[in-house]
Amino acid sequence: MKKYIFILVTILIVGLVAYSYFLTQTNNKLNNSLKVYDTNFKALTLEKDSLKNEALMYKFSVEQLEYINDSIIEDLNTTRKQLAIKDKELLQMQYIKTEIQTKDSIHIKDTIFRESFVGLDTTIKDKWHTIAVSLKPTNLIVNATYTSELSVFAKTSKEILGTPKKCFIGRAFQKKYKVIRVEVHDANPYSIIKESKFVIIE
Repeated sequence: MKKYIFILVTILIVGLVAYSYFLTQTNNKLNNSLKVYDTNFKALTLEKDSLKNEALMYKFSVEQLEYINDSIIEDLNTTRKQLAIKDKELLQMQYIKTEIQTKDSIHIKDTIFRESFVGLDTTIKDKWHTIAVSLKPTNLIVNATYTSELSVFAKTSKEILGTPKKCFIGRAFQKKYKVIRVEVHDANPYSIIKESKFVIIE
C-alpha cells in the first residue's frame, strides 16, 4: 500500500513540476510578446513625431516580415531576398532616406543675349534627382535636389578565419567563427557607396 502511495505522490510531484515549468515558459513568452509590442508601439509613436533624426528599432520575427502592412518593410524584405540573405542569417534591416538640396547662382556682368530675351526656365528630373535651371539676362540660377534610399542588412554566418585548407577533410576540422557582415544597398542608380564602417559595442 505504501508503495502505491509513494508512486502516486511521485507522479503528482513530477506532474506539478512539469506544469510549473509549462506555466513559467508560457509566462516568459507572454512577457516577451508584451515587451515586443511595447517596443514597436514606442517606435511607431516616435516615427509619427516631428523629429526625423531619431528613431527606435522595431522588433519582428522573420515570419512576420511576410505579412506586415508597411511599404518600407515590404521593400526591405524584397531587397534582402534579391541579395540572397537567408532567413536564419538575418540579424537586422535598416532603411535610411536622405535628400540633398543645393542652390548655385552666377551673376553675369556682360550679357550676350538680345534685349528681347526675358529669360528661360527649365527642369530636368527623375525619381532620384531634380535640376531646375533659371537663366536670366544677367543671372544663372541652378537648384538641385538629390535623393538617396539606403537599405542596410546585418547578417551572421560561421566562417573560417584565415586561409581554408584545400582539402575538404582538412576544412572540416578547421574552427569556424561567428562573423557579422553588413550589406548596404543604395536604390539610387547614380549613387556610389565609397566607404562604410560598422561597430558593435560589447
